[in-house]
Amino acid sequence: MKAREFKQLTGLNEGLAIKSTQVITLITTIITCSYSLLSE
Repeated sequence: MKAREFKQLTGLNEGLAIKSTQVITLITTIITCSYSLLSE
């Protein structure tokens, strides 16, 4: 994977604020999914 593609996927081109939001959303999603799996 090229650095440019990675930047586009992670949203670096749009700025750190958006990137931070994406990270928070991603972490929240992971925690929610993990909690759901553990609850079963």
